[in-house]
Amino acid sequence: MSGSRTEGEQGRAVFKAFEAEGQFLQAEGIRERVIEFVGDSYTCGYGSENSVREDPFRPEDENPAKTYADILCRYFGADGIRTSHSGQGIDRNYDDAGRGWHMPDRYLQTFDLAREPAWDFRGPKPDITLIYLGTNDFSTGRQPGYPEFKAGYLRILRAAKEHYGEDHPILCVVPRHSQVLYDYVRDVVETCGLSAVYLAGLPERVHDDEADLGASWHPNYSGHVKKAYSLIPVLSTITGWSIENKPVL
Repeated sequence: MSGSRTEGEQGRAVFKAFEAEGQFLQAEGIRERVIEFVGDSYTCGYGSENSVREDPFRPEDENPAKTYADILCRYFGADGIRTSHSGQGIDRNYDDAGRGWHMPDRYLQTFDLAREPAWDFRGPKPDITLIYLGTNDFSTGRQPGYPEFKAGYLRILRAAKEHYGEDHPILCVVPRHSQVLYDYVRDVVETCGLSAVYLAGLPERVHDDEADLGASWHPNYSGHVKKAYSLIPVLSTITGWSIENKPVL
């Protein structure tokens, strides 16, 4: 699951040693199921521990354990690999910040704020990759051109296929943002020429814009639970993992 409460832009931590007065216990091994997530602030857990949508961002309100991503992992008994950064898009970041450095770039990096060294993809191989991007591309009343958007999206798809295999399943989730964004991602999925690439769109009413929003109009924990409920049957169908009669928490 998540290794920290905040995202990489809040700083880099290095573990040099562990000390304890008592006995070290054996760590739990990697679980049999692994899900990879590529996303933005929603996947980071921006504002997930806050229930006032007008409140500003505070690091203490960010908790990836209360996102749709970790909820899906808990439901399916899976470990999660997360590459996410608030405000990032496929071809356009929020309000055009950091032009020329987007999630297709960060997906290939080892550290969030450093272009080098490149990630070697030698860690656990995920069973499925879930991409949840696009909101920031269409932020502040603007949108990227389709050719540029498609080129960026294809970079992520092709990188995942290159490192995980041609038959590795990828689920492209479209945020509840606009019909144009849905059309963009749908066309990428239908014309990419890659196998096992799937599309899922989250409907406008997947969560409530009053009770289910936290800081800066981002989903709070309740909103993330509803997102997870929407995606559980899709992941089940793609992976073959059964749906069980248990709570989604």
